[in-house]
Formats: sequence, structure tokens, C-alpha cells
Amino acid sequence: MTLKKHSLINFLFLVGFPCYGIGSYLSFKVNFSVGVIFGVAPFLAILLFYAIDMMYRGRVVRMVNSNYALAMLFLSATAAGYWIALRNGYMGLNPVNTASQSLAMLIPFNAAVVVQIYNRGNSEFNYTTLLLKSLGLLMLINLLGFAAGMHNLVHGFAGRLSLPFMMGIYDGAHLLAIINLMLIFYMSDFRNKPITTVAMYVAFMVCLAMMANINSRLSIMIFFALMVLFLTRAIKAVKGLFSISVFTMPLLMSFSLLVYEVLTLPFFQAMLDRVSKEDVTTFNGRTYIWEGVWDWFLSDRRGLLFGNGYMGQAHIGMLDYMAKLWDGDPHLIHMHSTFLEVLVDQGLLVLLLLYVLTYRGHRHFRREYMDGSQDAPMYAAMVYLMFIWQIDIFCYGMDIGNPILFSIFAVFCVKQQYITRQRLDMKGLPLA
Repeated sequence: MTLKKHSLINFLFLVGFPCYGIGSYLSFKVNFSVGVIFGVAPFLAILLFYAIDMMYRGRVVRMVNSNYALAMLFLSATAAGYWIALRNGYMGLNPVNTASQSLAMLIPFNAAVVVQIYNRGNSEFNYTTLLLKSLGLLMLINLLGFAAGMHNLVHGFAGRLSLPFMMGIYDGAHLLAIINLMLIFYMSDFRNKPITTVAMYVAFMVCLAMMANINSRLSIMIFFALMVLFLTRAIKAVKGLFSISVFTMPLLMSFSLLVYEVLTLPFFQAMLDRVSKEDVTTFNGRTYIWEGVWDWFLSDRRGLLFGNGYMGQAHIGMLDYMAKLWDGDPHLIHMHSTFLEVLVDQGLLVLLLLYVLTYRGHRHFRREYMDGSQDAPMYAAMVYLMFIWQIDIFCYGMDIGNPILFSIFAVFCVKQQYITRQRLDMKGLPLA
């Protein structure tokens, strides 16, 4: 039996996110750089295989488009931010872990692009299910690790589900939300696939129970809002969703009292065990940080265009006042927002790159959703990430949301002229 190249590449990608999760645990349990390298090892193996394959072929055909260039510019700028922080003397950074983090920023995305290239003519290829299976395996090993008595080494709360192979407790909630939003698309074909459909329902309910136990209010609220839109298909009629997402943070801050009233409804109170008015209206203290960024933008603006490097807020003392509000070193406080972290660390120009990529991603996957293609479930994941990256750090740096987001971006980074496989719908039938 001959092992096809794309089969090996797809397997390596399948185990990529489970290894990335385990790597995050090893980073804090054993050695940071060891964990980072372990986490990207399957993705790195994909790139090495591709490099060797190209050497044997003796030629390289440029198949990527301008979206790839934009993504690489953004990721390279983020990687450069670690070196700027090292130069600034940020605590804990040294040349070894700075180099490992910088490489890890670039590897998963490029591996995902290589997956697209190797499967460009594979009629049986379904990237959406491959990504979903990989994320599902990551969640499964988290459950097994938790059952074995392991816990998250970065962030957690007593009495709440602490998934070990994540960068923090809330990462698990976001990952579960993404998985469930994608599962919705596979739960309506009971007649043709009764066993698979029932399995999807069971997985959905298990994930929902885990989300409730993690008890992340913002992720649960956004998840349920999007779930209703997708289940009712009202999402098709929503115009300007990208523009709405851009203003997620000011909208939440302006309607914080309304958010509190929503979260105190019986339905949400049955799921949540911490709905204090102070916590909800300040989003557990996040607004104190966000207001500090606003003050910096109005009166300081150091690094506004080109950034201040990784954790730039510590370098310029932006959040020193937080020492009076929160216990601990204010130099360890991140922005609790991907877009604000990018703005302060990499600057406005790099942030605009991310907005352009996100806009193009939304436009691409909305079209796939409207056409009912196999990539339609990724529209749900794209929309969730589009909102959550405004109000959480999930999509920044080494957090697993970043490689997930850029693995989704990889779909539209290959020139269409090189993709010869036929587009299929959710049932595997050809699309016109």
C-alpha cells in the first residue's frame, strides 16, 4: 500500500492542534522553549516534508496570493515584537525563548497553506472537517488530562473546569464555542446519517456543559447570540456584520447595564454562578484597562504607528495605575483584547493588516456559507473569532486562537487557478 503525500500531510495537521495544546502545558511544566517547539512540531514536519519534496522536484511554483503576503507581514511583525521586547529588557525573555516564539508565530499558518497546496486536486479533501477533527482531538485530550487530575498551569479558578492543555481557562471556553458553532452544520441530516448526527448532538451537549462549567460570561453570551442566528439562518439577512464586530468593545461598554440584565435572565443564571453587577458592568475589570488605552491614545500615543514591542504597555508604563486596582505586577497585565494588544505592541499599521485580513476572511466565508459549500461551517468560526478578538486576548501571540484564525485564513491564501478539485456542498455533491 502506497502512502499518498497528502494523506501524510493531513495526518500531521490533524495532530497539530493537540500537540500545540500539550506544548502549552509543557512550556510551564518543563521548559518554555521545549513546550513551544513540541507544540509546533507536526506543523514544522509539514514544512520540512514540503521543502524536501520541492528539492526532489527541482522547482518551486508560487501558488500563494496577496492574502498570503498580508498574513506573513502581520505574523512577521508580531514575531519582531518579541525581539523588540527582548531589547527593551522585558522580564522572562532571553534569546532562546524569543527565537522559539518568533518561529512558532510563522510555522502553523505556513503549514496550513501547504495543506491547501497538497490537496488542491484531492476530490475527497474536506479542510473544514479536518480542522474540526483536530480541534475535537485537542478538546478530548484536555478532558482526559483533566480526568487524570491535571489542571491549567497559567490561569484558573477553584470550582470551575480547568482544562490543562490551554494557555488559560477562557481559551477552553472559546475553543468549545468554535467547535459547537461548527457542529451545528452537521446536526441536520438524521435521515441519511443517523448515527453521525446523534454523535454530533452528544458532542454538542458535552461541549455546552463544559462551557457552562468554565463559566465564561462573554463567550457564552456571544456563542448563544450567534447560535440563534445560525440555527434560524437569520445570519443570511444580517448586513454589515464585519462593521458591527469592529465596534464590539464600545457597544458592550455602552450597553453594559443591558448586558447585566441579559445575564441575570433565568436561562443564563441557570448556567452562570457569578453575575455581580460590578463584575459584569466592568467585564471583570477589563474596562479599567481599556480606558487606560484610550487615555494613551488621546494624550500619549508613543508607538502608535509602529508599536512598542511585545507587552509594550509594560515598557511605556501604560498600566502602572492598575497596581492599585489589581493585586500583582502591572507589567504582567495584558490588554484582554487582541486588537488593543496589536495596536499597542505592533502599532496601527499592523493592526490595519489584521483588519484587512479579517474583512477578506469574512467576505470569503460568507460566500461559502451562502453557497452552502463544505467550508460553510468555517463561517461560523470566523464570525465568532471576529467578535471575540475584540474583547479577549485569545487570538494574539502564542494563544491558540492565533493559529486557529490563521489556519482558517489559509483557505483563501492559495491562487484559485491552482485549485482543481471541485467545490462540494455539505452533502458532498458538486456545486455549480
